[in-house]
Amino acid sequence: MFLRSRVRLSPEAVRNLCPVRAPHAEWTQDGNDLRVTIRRSPGRLARMAAWVFTVPERRSFVLDRPGASVWQKCDGRTRVRAMAASMAREFGWPPDRAEHAVLAYLGVLSERRLVGFPPVAPEIPA
Repeated sequence: MFLRSRVRLSPEAVRNLCPVRAPHAEWTQDGNDLRVTIRRSPGRLARMAAWVFTVPERRSFVLDRPGASVWQKCDGRTRVRAMAASMAREFGWPPDRAEHAVLAYLGVLSERRLVGFPPVAPEIPA
C-alpha cells in the first residue's frame, strides 16, 4: 500500500517515454544554470511532519547546462530518444553517451519527484 510499484520497461519502451515536469515545480534561468524550486506540500501530514522534524518550506536544486537542457525538454511531448539526439548535437557527445546521460539524469529527477512519466505516452511522430 505504501510502496510505489515499479514497472519494468524494455529499453525501446523507455526511449519512447515522454517525461513531464512536476506541476508544483517553479524554475528560473540564471545564465547557464537553472534553479528549480519546490514548495512543501500544504497538507496536514506535511505540517505535522514539519512540526516534529526539520522540513524546509522550500527545496531548491541548481541544474547545470546539460541538466537545464534536459529539464526544458521535459514538456510531455518530447520523447527520450529525441532528447538524447538533441543532447548529442548540442554538446557534441556520441549518441550512446548522450542517451546514457539523459536516462541517468531523468532517473535522478524522477527520484526527486521533479519529473514524471505519463502512463501512456501520446502518439507523436518521432
